[in-house]
Amino acid sequence: MTRPESSLIRARRLASRIRNEPRHMPTPCSNCSRRDDDCLVNLSSGRCSACNDRNVKCDLIVSQPEWDRLDRDKAKLRRQLERAEEDALEARSRALRLRRELAKVDSKEKEMFDREMASIREVQALEEEEACSWGQETRTPQPAASDVGSSSFSGFEWNVLYSPYSLDASLEQAFTGSSDSTSQLAPNCSLSS
Repeated sequence: MTRPESSLIRARRLASRIRNEPRHMPTPCSNCSRRDDDCLVNLSSGRCSACNDRNVKCDLIVSQPEWDRLDRDKAKLRRQLERAEEDALEARSRALRLRRELAKVDSKEKEMFDREMASIREVQALEEEEACSWGQETRTPQPAASDVGSSSFSGFEWNVLYSPYSLDASLEQAFTGSSDSTSQLAPNCSLSS
């Protein structure tokens, strides 16, 4: 039994046959173009002699399976692009919705801040009013020297009794928030004598 010929020998024989009946292609296959060879083709096989000689795939004539594969790849890429565009649209919509929600929260924060500031001002006004009325209630007229004997009240500090600033230090700080100067210690009210 004779041994079958190798594929290489058969490919070279086919290349030789193609060269015997050359058909020059105006546009060479990629292999011939890369090597700057003449692209001689056998019209029945669709392969050139150089590709047959090297036993490599010749892309001179595009087969139907190659067209089908190209169509599948193109359709797949289009689907991926559509999905990516849909995802991008959803992401933009989500970002827009989040911006609107953030604007609402910012508006609510401003409203709460304004309410809190109004409440603080109201409490401060009440505290000042309370301090003024407390100062007026505790203020008593100074007794005349003829009414009371000076010996009975010797050593008594009258200025503590009459001073609207004689409040306890903790109360003074509650009214003003600071104890730096005398003008800050006094509540903002006019005492009637």
